[in-house]
Amino acid sequence: MDKFFTQKTCDRCGGSLAGGRIMSILNTDCLCLECKEKEKEDPRYKEAAKAEIKQVRKGNYNYEGLLQEQKITDKLLEQIKDIRASGKYNMFDLPGIQREAFERDYFELVTFLEESKKDCLNFIFTGQR
Repeated sequence: MDKFFTQKTCDRCGGSLAGGRIMSILNTDCLCLECKEKEKEDPRYKEAAKAEIKQVRKGNYNYEGLLQEQKITDKLLEQIKDIRASGKYNMFDLPGIQREAFERDYFELVTFLEESKKDCLNFIFTGQR
């Protein structure tokens, strides 16, 4: 069964999906209904909706969203900023950051650092997500 239907928590806020779930229009995140309402305030929301309609008209029913190229999600960004704000680690000390992420239960960041070191370093150098 698809992860969308089985996951228990929102990809953005980590909250429960018991009250309902919906796919993000910006990417493939599974959102709680509260995060979906917040997403509608995103300045790219209308552009993303138009892009999705265009893709569906072309027959692409699996469009990954306007931000499919974005490697650093909002949730990862907040976790990175939180660790950076502690001042405990040099941000190029990826093993140290990964240990700290594990200790803080930031498991998405732990996995991201394991699987995407290049993307993480690119973000640290350029700020591009």
